[in-house]
Amino acid sequence: MKIKVTLMKNIPEGEVLILLRTKGSLLSEYTGDNFQVFAVEQVASVLGLMLNTSHPQKGADYLNTLMEVFLDMELEEKNRMARNTVEFIDSQIAGVSDTLSYFENNLQSFRSSNRTYDIAAESNTVFQQITSLEAELARERFNKDYFEELKSYLQNGNFEQIIAPSGLGISDPTLNSLISSLISLQSERSNLLFSQTEASPRVRELNRKIQDASSSILELIRNLSNSAQMKINDLEIRINSINRQFSRLPSTEQNLVRIQRGRNLNESIYNYLQQRRAEAAIAMASNFAANKIVEYAQASGNPIKVKQQAIYLIFLVIGFIVPVVIIGFIVIIDNRVKDPKELESLLSMPLLAKIPQNKADSSLVVLREPRSAIAESFRALKTNISFVVPMDQKLAVAVSSTLAGEGKTFTAINLASIYALNQKKAILVSCDMFKPNAMRDFELKSKIGLSNYLSQQVDSESDIIQKTENPFLDIIYAGVIPPNPSDLLGSYRFASLVKDLKLRYDVVVLDTPPVGLISQSLEVAKHVDMILFVLRQNFSEMSFIEDINDLKTKKGIQHLYAILNGVSAKDLAYKGYNYGYYEESGKKKKIASKRT
Repeated sequence: MKIKVTLMKNIPEGEVLILLRTKGSLLSEYTGDNFQVFAVEQVASVLGLMLNTSHPQKGADYLNTLMEVFLDMELEEKNRMARNTVEFIDSQIAGVSDTLSYFENNLQSFRSSNRTYDIAAESNTVFQQITSLEAELARERFNKDYFEELKSYLQNGNFEQIIAPSGLGISDPTLNSLISSLISLQSERSNLLFSQTEASPRVRELNRKIQDASSSILELIRNLSNSAQMKINDLEIRINSINRQFSRLPSTEQNLVRIQRGRNLNESIYNYLQQRRAEAAIAMASNFAANKIVEYAQASGNPIKVKQQAIYLIFLVIGFIVPVVIIGFIVIIDNRVKDPKELESLLSMPLLAKIPQNKADSSLVVLREPRSAIAESFRALKTNISFVVPMDQKLAVAVSSTLAGEGKTFTAINLASIYALNQKKAILVSCDMFKPNAMRDFELKSKIGLSNYLSQQVDSESDIIQKTENPFLDIIYAGVIPPNPSDLLGSYRFASLVKDLKLRYDVVVLDTPPVGLISQSLEVAKHVDMILFVLRQNFSEMSFIEDINDLKTKKGIQHLYAILNGVSAKDLAYKGYNYGYYEESGKKKKIASKRT
């Protein structure tokens, strides 16, 4: 596509913005709701036009041009039929004019060579009869040619090319009435197509009426054409009869009459066509538009009045319905654990604790912020565990989950820490050898751990036990990633290690791999007093609940308990007593520094 931009007048310096628009987008600006046609008064025949646009003067120019084009189209529609008549007659005159010139030249030459200028009385009588009949025959042939051409236009659907029969001297009232009705229907259809499509009911109804009128005209034309042919045949018979009388005349008079007859016949046809052409030209020149412009459009400086109440109502409804639909859709497709009460009703095991959401950067919340809400929730968990395993009895507990990210390592670290704060000798064992850096928050130097011991790279269990800042808490790292972590958890060496740790420590906490990733994670169930299964609010899926219940009902693991991690403040049991009563992450030191 090539675009040429020409500067029509001098403009001030600066940027010139050129907007290229499609025909459809441009039309939509000047049609539809922006363009209105209305009656000025109920009983008046005056129509008003109004256009809402951001450029008032441009809109006024458009309306004025639109009215002028409408009047031009109306006049063009009226002149179309007269123009078709003139063009048809001109085509006929061209042939008749040449023939007339030919006969006139022959007549002049014949008279000069034979010195004969008048026709005898008997020859004159025959001449007048033949001339009259041949003139009538020429008109009938002209009519028949018109009928055949009209028939061709109707069959091909070229209604715009139709010539009114009255303009050619054909005075059949029925044909003139049908042709006039067809032209009116075609004109109405053309006007409708400016604002409607072919599929419009009104256009389809007009198409049906046009088809009916066309069928009626075709039937009438066939009858008129047959009648014209019968007249032509009769006239030809009568002319032949007179020609037999004509053959008895002297040869010189026969030739003179023959030339004179041809000349007079073409002259009468020529005069007839010229008369009809003049009538059609006069009719075309006298046509004028039935409508007129009463007042030209003027640009209004008043802004468009906005229906504020309707707009407010629409946006209020949209603002209410759209959020409801979006929220409803999210609720329907969201299959995550949300309500702790619903979770308790679906679980076939007790829910021992609800752990608040950790907003700190470290997992060592209990050790670093012992008065926080998270620390209190782990104290509540320790108390609930004491109802299952007495406080004076040594405890071995495994912490697991369905998938990574539910907070099992966070739970294991802080569970061991809460026992250490209560001066219970505790050890935390990282059994998740797929994630050896899970305990990195302790910042211990040695990376030797459980995998090294189970694969017999280290002989003594003392070599893998590391001390932390708390004297009551020890830790065993996962070690390097082995090629067979599942087999190592199910080995005799792991069972012996857990047995020895239970003799040396009051509490043994095992951070096991997720059950959904390693099937051997449940092997540790044989060596512990209880298994804590961690779920996370707004993360764990509801389908996980059925899997956890199957561990107890189908696999027979009876010492299985659940913990909900990442619980929001509004769902905690102590929400009525002000969540801010406990120290939140990172706030203790700031408050102390302000008071000093």
